[in-house]
This record gives sequence, C-alpha cells and structure tokens, in this order.
Amino acid sequence: MQDAIDKISNEQSNDDTAKKITIVMIAHRLQTIMTAQNLLYIEDASTMLAGSKGSPEYESILQKLQEQVYKHQANKGKI
Repeated sequence: MQDAIDKISNEQSNDDTAKKITIVMIAHRLQTIMTAQNLLYIEDASTMLAGSKGSPEYESILQKLQEQVYKHQANKGKI
C-alpha cells in the first residue's frame, strides 16, 4: 500500500500541470504515516490534535503515537 501511495504522490509532484491531491490514510502502523505532511490524531470524542510537518503539534502527535506503540509492545506478551 505504501508503495502505491508513494508512486501517486511522486507522479503528482513531478507533473507541473497536475492538480494537487489529498490522500487520507487511517493507519495502525506508525511507519505508514511517517511521510505525511499533516496529521490528525483523534484520541477520543473530546480530544483531537492536528499538526503540520515541522510544527510542535506534529511532533506531539508523533510522540503520543510512539508511546502507544511502546505500551502495546510491552503488553503484547501479557495476558
């Protein structure tokens, strides 16, 4: 899937006459969103964060996601 997204993105950026496109990704793997220019993080019904690459909000979202991955991996073998 990531290869297809990369191909579409590169085709759009190499063609000066092409319209800009928006790709919406819903991901369970952190690696999938690492190339995203903008992130929207929905934690629950009352918590939503948005950030553009390079902004403190973007970094905060990545930090939250990394913490969740770490917690998930730490609890993976426990029942």
